[in-house]
Amino acid sequence: MAYLSILRLPGVKAIVVTTILARFPAGLNAIGIIFFVQSEQESYAVAGAIVSSISIGNTIGGPLQGRLVDRFGLGPLVLFGFAHALGLAGIIYSTKSGAALPVQIAIGLFAGVALPVATSVLRSRWPFILAGKTELIAPAFAMDSVMVEVVFISGPLIAGATLLFIGAEATLVLSAALAAVGTMLFAFFLGRLPGPEIVKVTHSSVFEVVRARGVLLLTVLSLPLGFYLGSLEIALPAFATEAGSEALGGVLLATLSIGSTIAALTYGLKTRRRSLWRIHMRFTVVMSVAAVPLALMSNPLVAIPFIGIAGIPVAAVIASRNELIRLVAPSGKEAESFAWPLTSMIFGISAGAAAAGILVTQFGWRAPVIAATVAATGAALLILTARPTEALLAEGRGPVEEPAWLP
Repeated sequence: MAYLSILRLPGVKAIVVTTILARFPAGLNAIGIIFFVQSEQESYAVAGAIVSSISIGNTIGGPLQGRLVDRFGLGPLVLFGFAHALGLAGIIYSTKSGAALPVQIAIGLFAGVALPVATSVLRSRWPFILAGKTELIAPAFAMDSVMVEVVFISGPLIAGATLLFIGAEATLVLSAALAAVGTMLFAFFLGRLPGPEIVKVTHSSVFEVVRARGVLLLTVLSLPLGFYLGSLEIALPAFATEAGSEALGGVLLATLSIGSTIAALTYGLKTRRRSLWRIHMRFTVVMSVAAVPLALMSNPLVAIPFIGIAGIPVAAVIASRNELIRLVAPSGKEAESFAWPLTSMIFGISAGAAAAGILVTQFGWRAPVIAATVAATGAALLILTARPTEALLAEGRGPVEEPAWLP
């Protein structure tokens, strides 16, 4: 099996474990802040403002960190890990001391800028780690998508457990420790594996990399993908609550992630015959209709299979997008190239969740499902009418074959 072949390579198991640890703050922070701030100040509005400030900060910091890693190596990533831990400590202190909201938001922005981009860094390194083994690159990106799902499935569960057995503050303390120690261990083990040569490249502007046509197109396409996810993350718990079973909301969200995880594992194992761009385009189109049946459901239990179906195209879109980024990333600027689409997706998730919150309040849980479908349809229309670069149309650095189950 391709995944076992990857994990058997020297040093890979260590970076897989440590990158999951380094990524956990992304799955813990939002829910941890909501639990903690609500327990201290009894204000969801303040909690939401701090969470939003972290998302905005991450939008700024993601590409910046990628650029610094490209230019100076993994050292800056470690520093950002400790800086993020400091930012979370600042959130804890400012909340307990009753600091003014602008101060809390400023600290949240700092924490967001410093949130380590371990995800983008590892994605930029897979082609170097798997040099000479091009048949393993697609499974590696699929496995990477699974690691993201692991973080976002287990993150809320860990946060709930720490709240129940230790206290609301414990989730943020754990997140801070993982940001510092997890990122340091990840950088240590990744630094022992093959990577790009550090070249003192010059930049004509802050947006030089994202303005590259292929990177820009994939960055724009990542925004509606994030909106799709953010909308469903609010719609599904609201669906459960409206049906009188609030506890079922977590099950529905887990089902969405499980559908995505199964698709990612299958995507990485199957072979494909058409161009990678065509595969990415087809999965994006499938995503535009995947959530439609949900809007017709009235029973959450009956809807579970359809929720799984709504998650299926997500991981495949992300995995194929990451394969495409490696084809268009400018030499010496790989980490920043991977950071831009990821940052766009995270911003889309935040925007989708914010819009869904308003829609649920005004129109009920079906409205954000429809909004998710509209966003995915916009992505489908864009990708169908886009004029991709020659690099995006290329077959890639190895055989590109199509999964038999792809529509």
